[in-house]
Amino acid sequence: MPATLKYIVVDIPFNVRWHLLEVTAAYAGIPLEHPKGFMPDDGHNEKHRKNCHPMQRSPVLMANADTPIFESGSICRHLARLGQANGKALYGSTPLEQSQIDMWIDFALNEMGGPTVPLSLHGVKFAELTNSQVQEKLKGVHEAFAGLELWLGEKRFLVGDKVSVADVVTACYVRLALKWGDKALQDNKKYPNILRHFKAMIAMPEYIAGMAATDNTAGVPEPSL
Repeated sequence: MPATLKYIVVDIPFNVRWHLLEVTAAYAGIPLEHPKGFMPDDGHNEKHRKNCHPMQRSPVLMANADTPIFESGSICRHLARLGQANGKALYGSTPLEQSQIDMWIDFALNEMGGPTVPLSLHGVKFAELTNSQVQEKLKGVHEAFAGLELWLGEKRFLVGDKVSVADVVTACYVRLALKWGDKALQDNKKYPNILRHFKAMIAMPEYIAGMAATDNTAGVPEPSL
């Protein structure tokens, strides 16, 4: 078992990047620690830029005292590779499957995360969107859902015949969309395959354990399906 990894994360329970790292780590069987209350702009500016993230952002995984890995997609890929070494087939079994997993991680982060993260920040009053901006973001979420729905079809998993880090990251962003999007996203007639996949993912013990590790107790409503 690898030594415990420590990562710096913005310590707020609606942060989807925190959720997807913890859930990925749970699937990979990798223990993580995080300092409570650490914020990269809380007197750590220069140190954080130099040693953690050049743009002073979170999350950052510290593989050891002076080796950071930043950007949530890169961290999830790293955790999945560590999981492979532990016998967890999270990153596919062939180069083709690994590339397909990469494409779905990018899709989740960009096409789904792009519109849903601003909606979540607006929902918790961390940032303000106009009504027209909200509608624009919702349109983007529905476009991403429509594409994912078609691609997923009747398949149990996005890539291959086993759960992969692609399923994990996608489920975390689906969760975010269901929490902060409109009710139409929860329409089982419109998005039956996405909701089926999501329900299967959140019922897995690794997902439950990963979400529990985020101490998600700030009164933010869970998606009701």
